[in-house]
Amino acid sequence: MRNFSEVEFALEGRENFNWFRRVYLRYMRIEVGQRFTWGTQIYLYTRGNISIGDRSGLGSFARIWNYDNISIGDDVACAGGLTLNTAGHDIDTMKPIGAPITIGNRVWIGLNVTILGGVTIHDDAVIAAGSLVNKDVPPKTVVGGVPAKPIGKVSREPGSDFWNYTSESPTKL
Repeated sequence: MRNFSEVEFALEGRENFNWFRRVYLRYMRIEVGQRFTWGTQIYLYTRGNISIGDRSGLGSFARIWNYDNISIGDDVACAGGLTLNTAGHDIDTMKPIGAPITIGNRVWIGLNVTILGGVTIHDDAVIAAGSLVNKDVPPKTVVGGVPAKPIGKVSREPGSDFWNYTSESPTKL
C-alpha cells in the first residue's frame, strides 16, 4: 500500500485534488478552516491534536509531531520545511514529556523553521527562515536564529490591509 505522500504526488498533475486532502484530513481528525492550503509531502505523526484556522497554509515538506495539541490561527502562512514537535524528554530521567504549540493569527513562518512544544507564538509575529523557536514569541515581533531571539518589530496597525490567500496572487520578482 502506498502512503499518503506517494498518492498525493501521483495526483499532483490532476486539475483539482483538494477533495482528496479534505478526506485525508477528516480521516486524520485534523480540524481545518475555510480556504486551507498545504503543499505536498506533509508528514503527520498521529491522528488528531491539530486545529488550523481560516485562510492558513503549510508549505511542502512539513513534519508535524502532534503528540500534544497544536493550534494554528487564521491567516498563518508557513513556508516549506516547517517542523512542529510537541514532545521531548526530561533531561534528568529521559521520561517522555509533551507540551502544546499555539500559533496566533496573521503569523508568517519562514523556510525550514522548527517550533518546539510549550511555545506560544502571538499574533502578527514573523519567524525568520532557519530559526529554532524554543521560547514564546511576543506579538508583533520578528525573531530569528538558533535559538530564535527578537531581531525586529512588525509595524502592522490593527485593521490594516493584511495579505491573505484570497486577496491577491504573490508578486513575481
